[in-house]
Amino acid sequence: MNLFKLITVISCFLILTQSCTSQKDFSDTLVIVKRGETVKVKGLDLKITNKGCGREWVSDGGESYEKPVCELAYVLGDSTKYGGRSYKPVYFGDIEISIEKMNVWNKEEDGVPGGACRLWIRKLKQPDATGK
Repeated sequence: MNLFKLITVISCFLILTQSCTSQKDFSDTLVIVKRGETVKVKGLDLKITNKGCGREWVSDGGESYEKPVCELAYVLGDSTKYGGRSYKPVYFGDIEISIEKMNVWNKEEDGVPGGACRLWIRKLKQPDATGK
């Protein structure tokens, strides 16, 4: 009976340690988030949702041009931020999320499915000082 208790305790310990991940386990990651998909980033409590991609016309006082946009939601713990209107990175303390590729077309392009985004998630050596 004592052997059974020992095995049970060890099993519970292994299950608990395997299910708990921390930012220390995280390394820079490249992820692809398809249209309508939510991706959880391994090693972080980060979820990224792509609600869709498209193109919009922009005019900076000169000629108009099309600009790719995606509707992205980033959720880290209790904080939510939005991005995809530009290629500017989004920051959660020492975590940087930057868009590498937005595919607004309905066919695969450069390994990114139609309507998807390819994102870099990096852990900075110091938190972003701009407070973004």
